[in-house]
Amino acid sequence: MKIVLPHLAIALLSVVAPALAVMYDCFGTIIDGDVVKRAEASHDYASTSKVALIKEDSKIPYTYFDIHTTGQYSERYTGFACFVDTAMTKPDVRKHHEETWWPCNRLT
Repeated sequence: MKIVLPHLAIALLSVVAPALAVMYDCFGTIIDGDVVKRAEASHDYASTSKVALIKEDSKIPYTYFDIHTTGQYSERYTGFACFVDTAMTKPDVRKHHEETWWPCNRLT
């Protein structure tokens, strides 16, 4: 019975508290998901759909969420939320370069 209880507790915990999506910045550092959720819920930040140029001859829309250190329109940021395109099975992250969001470290 003592051996079963820890496994039961872990199983219940996984049902009660589902895991948040893991988020990375462009260097592969894990971003605190709670920070992203708080910022996303505030009026200063928003999830935005933007066109990312993956190749010169194609445009693929991706959804991204960026976390600014100061002000909504600041160019300084702490990281990007992972997002998934319909063709991807695992998250991908982007980095900002001029006016385009380019592929960053792909998590495959």
